[in-house]
Amino acid sequence: MLNASVMNRESYSDSKFINAAMGIDTWCNALNEFANHTHSSRAQLVGIDKNKNLVFHSVTELPMQARVNFTQIDGNNPKINTRLMASKKYAPMQVVGDFEYEEIKQTQINQDYHEYCERWEMQYGCQTNLIKDSEFTFLLMALRNRRDGMSTPETYASFQEMANEVRIAVNMARQLENQGHMLLANSLDTMSISAFICNSNGEVCAKTKSAENAILENQIIDVKNGRLIAKSKEDQKKLDDAIAKAIKFGSQSSICLKGDNIGNLLLLEINLLPALGWNFNFFPKIIIKIRDKYNKNILSLLQSAFDLTHAEAQVAIMFANGNTREFIANERNSSLQTVRTQLKRIFDKMDIHREAELAAKLAIFM
Repeated sequence: MLNASVMNRESYSDSKFINAAMGIDTWCNALNEFANHTHSSRAQLVGIDKNKNLVFHSVTELPMQARVNFTQIDGNNPKINTRLMASKKYAPMQVVGDFEYEEIKQTQINQDYHEYCERWEMQYGCQTNLIKDSEFTFLLMALRNRRDGMSTPETYASFQEMANEVRIAVNMARQLENQGHMLLANSLDTMSISAFICNSNGEVCAKTKSAENAILENQIIDVKNGRLIAKSKEDQKKLDDAIAKAIKFGSQSSICLKGDNIGNLLLLEINLLPALGWNFNFFPKIIIKIRDKYNKNILSLLQSAFDLTHAEAQVAIMFANGNTREFIANERNSSLQTVRTQLKRIFDKMDIHREAELAAKLAIFM
């Protein structure tokens, strides 16, 4: 067992890992260089969050079927995966390898991962926890097959030589990612957009000042312990489902939260944020925009401009934002026939005949 922080390269100016952190190069290309440097068939970089979810995974030269097979054997389970068990057992920047793997194997009953390593030719190797903190564990591995042989002193030396460089790059990527969230929030603020930037667990990475004000103004959502929380269980389920939909399908979702007061509705638009070139994207990021707070000013403008009732103004906004008649009826605790009647009156009062016309007319108020 060795300490990987004792040897450093003199300059990182030409480092593929530093370039990957800045988006100039890819993590896969950087790992290929690491594999070559350690005379190993493959290299792997893994990020595991505090909830033990595998949130980042890059490995070189691994067939797609091997990735499928990894999932089939529950390879993310430390009780099965020898390398993940080693990660849990040893401190950051301690390099462990075949000797430690063999010790762990003796305690493992399930042999699926060992058979997996044989099948996909990664029987040997060495590894270290680059970072192990309250949020993430970052694990760097050199994967070796029988042709490469077991890790030698030369393998450990070459591994040590680059491990600190990789750690610096990972830390840089995390810092850039955090700064990027704040820069995005600041940009949205200049456009008077109320928004939260969250990860797929609902944890708030950044928020605009107007979003902070919206929290104070209504009693529907809040940020507690770094998470976006709806005040009611029903609203929380809607929020969680909409985030999951954005993650899975990359599609926009609009949800209407009402808390405990039907007169205080909150319309949220949820989108998957495009991946940024310079970050890890350990979690897919979600941007949650407050499209309209149904405040008295907007409702009053619609009522005044088109002679709508208070209820009709609310229905018009919900419909213009792409919600179905069935959805609106459910949100407002009214019948489908009531919503249809309200929409007919809205169309008559606004002198329109198509749904697209409604959205166009209301755009200036939204």
